[in-house]
Amino acid sequence: MTNVDDKPNRHAHRRARAEAAAWVVRLHGPERSPDVEAGFREWLAADPEHSRQFERVTDVWDAGARVPISGLPRVRGAWRSPAPRGWAIAATILVACLGIAWLALGTLRPGTVYRSRMGQLRLLELKDGSSISLDSDSEIRVVYSDTERRVQLDRGQAYFDVKHNPGWPFVVVAGRHQITDIGTAFVVRYDPAFTVVTLIKGRIAVSSRFGGTESADSILAAGQRLTFAGDEPPKLDQPRLVEVTAWQRGEVMLDDTTLARAVAELNRYDASSLIIDDPRVARLRISGIYHTGNNREFALLLARLYGVHVSDRGNRIVLGAQATSAR
Repeated sequence: MTNVDDKPNRHAHRRARAEAAAWVVRLHGPERSPDVEAGFREWLAADPEHSRQFERVTDVWDAGARVPISGLPRVRGAWRSPAPRGWAIAATILVACLGIAWLALGTLRPGTVYRSRMGQLRLLELKDGSSISLDSDSEIRVVYSDTERRVQLDRGQAYFDVKHNPGWPFVVVAGRHQITDIGTAFVVRYDPAFTVVTLIKGRIAVSSRFGGTESADSILAAGQRLTFAGDEPPKLDQPRLVEVTAWQRGEVMLDDTTLARAVAELNRYDASSLIIDDPRVARLRISGIYHTGNNREFALLLARLYGVHVSDRGNRIVLGAQATSAR
């Protein structure tokens, strides 16, 4: 088994991933040709790691391609809304792949706590072939035993890409909820007020404990999301997966979202907090794709598009409505 603690091997992984990102862009770009495809096949066959990293790159952004790659490994998934075409697609892929490049790499050690700082995305590689991507300001606790692989998500959000092993189950605990892998990639978000589990591929079993009793398992199918909020019945829906995994590309995707909710999400990635001091501004509804970690840029965009008054007060960016622009 590859030792990911070995620095030369780690550099090889990073190099292969960067090359995979470049190939994804070429295969979706206007200069794609039989020669490009032949070069890709040659690169893919040169090293098993190339195939692994190509699959990882396409899985991370999980939005899928609308440009077919006949006879070649495909970028899996599908857009559920109108998607950009041509180089716009390639640019989207490139953003996703560049996001991978600045993830902080690490190796899981049993019984250890791993954290990501505000604005940091951290990729943790397990020696069993699984991996965990930590979102901004997140924390996990890893405990491996002879009977199971257990990860406790204490706060934040994480993407789990699990190497299935029926004899050594992979279990994630988030608050009162337990997620058991059945050959899977999934996202878990945990906050004291709610827990959200989204299945990207494969299957998972989700069980919950209330008052010392454990509920029956819910088996999720790929694309389904289960949301727990307080003592309310869990809500099952099918979100756009490209939105669920947008944080891995350094983005937040908003679809007719209140500004209050958008601000709460963006503040998870930037120490300069957005503050709304007018309820009319909080009720504004916005849509679009926004980069995380740059709240000032977001505030200036609000000023241009909605006439929102912006007051920069150090680490606090106050959003207020002008009399002529309140909606």
